Amino acid sequence: MKIIKIFVLAIFLSISVTFYACNDSIVTECKDSTPTDNRMKATFSEIQSKLFTPTCATSGCHDANNIVPNLTAGSSYDAIVNKEAEGLGLKYIEPGNSENSYLIKRLKGDGTYGSTMPPTGKLPISVIDSVAKWIDNGALNN
Repeated sequence: MKIIKIFVLAIFLSISVTFYACNDSIVTECKDSTPTDNRMKATFSEIQSKLFTPTCATSGCHDANNIVPNLTAGSSYDAIVNKEAEGLGLKYIEPGNSENSYLIKRLKGDGTYGSTMPPTGKLPISVIDSVAKWIDNGALNN
């Protein structure tokens, strides 16, 4: 009986340490198999540099000359935060409410508002979670 109690305590402690290691600044799946380059702080500057600039604001996509919204550095924040996605009844980013933000719906790709973005394939869940965390934290221009 004592061995079972020790075993249960050991499992509880290991789970507690795992959750403690998953701090709020980086949202990941907290598995060693998650590549470091998929980890992204839940800040606008990280999202811009690691997601929008290399993946979205490319020629023919969400750059200054093509598809709305413009996701290029220096323009994207004003183009998406608290801005209506025309004709959809949603904001691109509704601060504090990631589940009702058009961007998250498109990144998750539930099909309700079109295909999954980016068109090259669904992003790692750790990246989507970081964007959602940033939105839920108020979508600050940080």
